[in-house]
Amino acid sequence: VPWVTIDPKDREGLALEAAKIAVEHGADVNLPNDDGRTALDAATRLRYESVVAFLTERGATPGKAGGRPPAGVATNR
Repeated sequence: VPWVTIDPKDREGLALEAAKIAVEHGADVNLPNDDGRTALDAATRLRYESVVAFLTERGATPGKAGGRPPAGVATNR
């Protein structure tokens, strides 16, 4: 099966929908990957402001990688 190319302008919205579905099904928003990074770290790095806001509203915190929101990204911390 070939990879599907996602238009860059659609990626943030799709990531937000994926996060919402994961949380609805009980995903731990603070579960780190093997490197200690969380979904919040990834969303911050990608500058997905809506995903950062959604995750922080649900108690997400940066992983041991210490991700911090870039300037201009609103968080509810």
